[in-house]
Amino acid sequence: MPSATFKQYWLPEKKGFDCLTLRDVPKEQPKFGQILVRVKAVSLNWRDGILAIGTYPFPGPDAVVPGSDGAGIVEEVGEGVTGWKVGDRVLANFTQDHIAGRLTHAVPAFDLILNFLPMAMESPALAEALMAYASGHLSSIDPSYTAVSLAARSNALGALSKTICPPNQETACSDTTLSACLILLTSEVCLGSHTSWYSHLVGAKHLITSAQSQPGQTSGPTIHGPEALKLTSEGRWVLRNFAFHDIIGSVTLGVKPLLNPDYLRDIVDEFDTYLGVAAGLLISISEITCLDAPTDTDTGCIPFRAYLDIEQELNSWQCPNDTPPAIEAVAYAYRGAALIHLYRKMRRQLQALHAASVLSTPLDRMSLETLEGKIQTQVSNTINIISDIPEDHVSESSLLFPLFIVGGETKVDSQMYTIRSRLQSSYHKRRFGNISRALEVLEDLWARRKTQKLMCGTLDWRK
Repeated sequence: MPSATFKQYWLPEKKGFDCLTLRDVPKEQPKFGQILVRVKAVSLNWRDGILAIGTYPFPGPDAVVPGSDGAGIVEEVGEGVTGWKVGDRVLANFTQDHIAGRLTHAVPAFDLILNFLPMAMESPALAEALMAYASGHLSSIDPSYTAVSLAARSNALGALSKTICPPNQETACSDTTLSACLILLTSEVCLGSHTSWYSHLVGAKHLITSAQSQPGQTSGPTIHGPEALKLTSEGRWVLRNFAFHDIIGSVTLGVKPLLNPDYLRDIVDEFDTYLGVAAGLLISISEITCLDAPTDTDTGCIPFRAYLDIEQELNSWQCPNDTPPAIEAVAYAYRGAALIHLYRKMRRQLQALHAASVLSTPLDRMSLETLEGKIQTQVSNTINIISDIPEDHVSESSLLFPLFIVGGETKVDSQMYTIRSRLQSSYHKRRFGNISRALEVLEDLWARRKTQKLMCGTLDWRK
């Protein structure tokens, strides 16, 4: 039976931390709009120090419970609470807007920190990975931090290794361990690595397939693989994070995703950090990538029905009615990129059939000119959609993939200018190496097309 009281440190008078007293107090029930958090970690910072000795400029009551920063697990929720549920791990985040207002308008649902930091409070491996990510990004801007970033990366890899393979135990996997692996992956991507990030992705895939439910999580038998991670909100979020890197990366690498996307089907209705309401489109993008089956040049047999089914599914896809405009625009930009990805695959199949002089298949009824028209329509539509997203909106950070896919097919100088400007703006704000690398590839592609005066489809970023 849950306890009716809880332990509390408090300052009965403001004479310093030596007065801290531990006492039992009744556990209050959360009121409307409130949650009750069982604190697992707390820190006393500078503000608490001056509050304890009575010099804080906003003194408040004489007897106080100190503590400005903490993390814990939601134990109960009051009426009207929709953002949290029992079992969620949370981190206190006091936004100071009571004096001069916020410096920027926050959109918490897109903030990676809100997902990772509470998990890092109980995982040294994830905490070290976040330090490596932050110091690596800092070193890309200021080289004087290079040694610090290398040391942080070494510490992160060591901590992850110990977590995955603890002494005298079987391989361990949890959502925090998987998160640490994905943070190291993201760090490599943001530093502009072309290959090393994929090793972390492969490692993450093995962690997912080896995951299993913990005692007490289910009343039945042990659950394995992605289904085990779905038992917590953090696990579902981490699965979507993996899927984003796996599926989007498979497009640019020209390989199949490491995991079949079926595990996503019942977890894409939740708002996602990267894609907002569009996480379900990852399934379609993965299915398109996997349509790369070799064409039988003797019979011309290709999965044309599958192409048309996916096209119809994408064209009929809609955002939820209450989606904010900027987030809706990101979703439709990804839908446009997915359609372009589909038409590129169809174009390659047609070109292969024509090269083999196979002319008796249903696909031949759709000419290369028709496909090119469909591609250019999506290019124009997607650029118009992206242009409606404010450059200072947090959702703009997700636009690299649609900008790159559209940039690979555009023929119009004004569209190239728009894509170039958005990528340059994004890079100057974030200094991520993958953004600059994407722009370099597009600039080279555009220059070669103009120099050689070739059709848009003749030269490609994949070659």
